[in-house]
Amino acid sequence: MTAIRKRGRPVGTVAGKRFTEQWVPKKWKPLYDSILALAITGLKNKEIASHLGIDPVTVGLILNCPQGKQKLVELQLLKQNAIKNSVASRIAALQDKCLTRVETFINSEEIAENAPVKMFDRSMQVLRGIGSMKPEAPTHNDSPTTVVNNTLNVVADRELMDQLNDGVQKALEASKLHAAAFKQLPAGPKS
Repeated sequence: MTAIRKRGRPVGTVAGKRFTEQWVPKKWKPLYDSILALAITGLKNKEIASHLGIDPVTVGLILNCPQGKQKLVELQLLKQNAIKNSVASRIAALQDKCLTRVETFINSEEIAENAPVKMFDRSMQVLRGIGSMKPEAPTHNDSPTTVVNNTLNVVADRELMDQLNDGVQKALEASKLHAAAFKQLPAGPKS
C-alpha cells in the first residue's frame, strides 16, 4: 500500500484504482472544439496551445477526457469520409469527361473519312475497353490479342455488329476516294 499525503494530490494507487478521477469538463465550450479541430490536423499539444494562447496542459486534458476522445474519433471518421467522397467524385468527373471525349472522337465523320484505319483501331480499342470484344488468352509476350487465324473474335449483339460493318464500309469508301491522292505521292527512298 502506498502512502497518502495529508495535503496536495494523492500518491500512487490502491488496489489498481486511481486516487484522482479523470478530469471531465462540466460544460463543453467552443474552445474545446477548436482544440480538437487543430489536433485532427496533426499539430502537437504545444503548437495548439501557442496557437490558441492557452496552456499545453489544458490541451492535453481536453484531448484525453472521454468527450474529447469520442469527438476525436468522430472527427477522424468525418475526415476519412470527406477524403473518400472527394476522390470518388473526382474519379466520376474524370470518367465522364473521358467518355465524352471518346464519344466525340468516335462520332466524328471527319476523322472517319480522313483516317479510316485510325478510326477503326480506336473503335476496336473502345469495344475492348467496354467489354464488348472478348480478348484471347495472352500470347508469349503477355499482350492480349483479339486476332485468331486472321479473324476477329467478337462477342457482340446484332446492333453492334451492324455498326462495325457500317464503319468498315465507310473506311473502304474513304480509301477509294483517296486512292488517287496516294498514287500521286512520290515514292520514298529505296533502301
